[in-house]
Amino acid sequence: MMTIILDDVHEKKGLLHTIQDTSNYIKSNIQLLFSKLTDFDFSQLLLLSSNPDYQDALIATLKDNIAYLAGRINSCTPDNASSLSDLISNNPSLADIILANDFEEFYTSINVKEFGFEGIMSAHFQKTEPIGSNMDPEQKQKLSDRIEAIKNLVTEKKVKPDDILWMTQFLAEHGEVSFADENSNYLIKETSQPISTLQLLKENGVETSGLKSIIDNNPSAVIKEMFSKVQGLDFEKSKNSVEIVSMMINEVLKSKNLHYSDIEHIGQGGYSQAFKIGDKVVKVGLHQGQYNIPRNSKRFLQPIARYNFDIVRNDSQSKLAFEVNELCGTREDISKDDLYRVYRDIRMKGMIWTDCKSSNIGVLKKPNIVHHPSFKGEKRAHHSSVGFSEGNEVDILPAGELVVIDLDYIFDENDPAVANYKQNPTINEFERRYREDVAKIRAAIRAKSMEDPTKKHKDKPEDPDR
Repeated sequence: MMTIILDDVHEKKGLLHTIQDTSNYIKSNIQLLFSKLTDFDFSQLLLLSSNPDYQDALIATLKDNIAYLAGRINSCTPDNASSLSDLISNNPSLADIILANDFEEFYTSINVKEFGFEGIMSAHFQKTEPIGSNMDPEQKQKLSDRIEAIKNLVTEKKVKPDDILWMTQFLAEHGEVSFADENSNYLIKETSQPISTLQLLKENGVETSGLKSIIDNNPSAVIKEMFSKVQGLDFEKSKNSVEIVSMMINEVLKSKNLHYSDIEHIGQGGYSQAFKIGDKVVKVGLHQGQYNIPRNSKRFLQPIARYNFDIVRNDSQSKLAFEVNELCGTREDISKDDLYRVYRDIRMKGMIWTDCKSSNIGVLKKPNIVHHPSFKGEKRAHHSSVGFSEGNEVDILPAGELVVIDLDYIFDENDPAVANYKQNPTINEFERRYREDVAKIRAAIRAKSMEDPTKKHKDKPEDPDR
């Protein structure tokens, strides 16, 4: 952008002598310079919109060129479109021109999926802020306009599938639950997130029993939602893996006598989502961390199924992670000592848990055994089928005990990869505590052996809980 501006400045006026000269020229010729852009990317817009000297002129130009702006956005790469929508969301003046200049027409004219309207529409309002008190008249009118724009798009059935969930949430948060209820059939039929949209309606008091059949008659839409964190997934080129995962999900449903509409979305991270099916949890997402676990531990939630599948995303080979686990409870009062106790028990088996945090801890609802892959009976799954390199036996912890529910960051203590986590303050503290505990245990063993010379010295410390 700066190159374009300076080239134009030099061509028209020759070398300008002061920064003020350059600023005045740019202000008076912004529309001409704007029209010269060949690529409306994030860095070019950021350069102007973040500079007070040029911001007013840029915004005035955009107001007069909304159709041009839409065309430029549609020509963006996905990454640039996403960056541009983030920039507009964080700039009140830019957000306002998008929303104030026939937003419905602008919205329907954008065909780049990555240009997200959620942030733009929600910008500058607290999610729980109602129309009324503590809102100045201008803000109140802006919010009313945003609500009416969404309602019009819903009424005219022009909402894009990926936008239905957040638009429904926006309406619910601002007192329009009855409107969402009146249009619930359309919202469920067209959304790309049927499970989450159904849950949202139900949580806001909408009667959803009549909507469940819409979901049950379209299981492929549910499967696509469950895969939605695997961005760029090529469903056709990944067909075999998608079909296998779909069959396994269907098997879990059958084992619990449930339907697709009974699936509940219970959480998500940056790369995966978790869904509840009866007393089971299904996780689907991009593979992160490592699949192979050196050996088993009583502190691992014993997987029912844990697989990596080959997929194609963004024209490249990748791995899909799929898991089925027992549903665990949560505890808000997990202390650092609780966390260390879990860490220590894993460490006693010669492993290091590098993603050590309370959000990765679950509370067992039943004894920590693994069921047969048919999800019936008591037979243990073979250790290699769920990623354990060794099939060592472990104690079965009872209900109420704490276990690690995410096993993707478990390393052997001698694995070079552990060095990457040395700067983690929690790991550093727990390693220090563990060494102190080991030293105490070994000292106690030596003291006992001196009292009774017939007892052999043990190199490995015993589990202090046993």
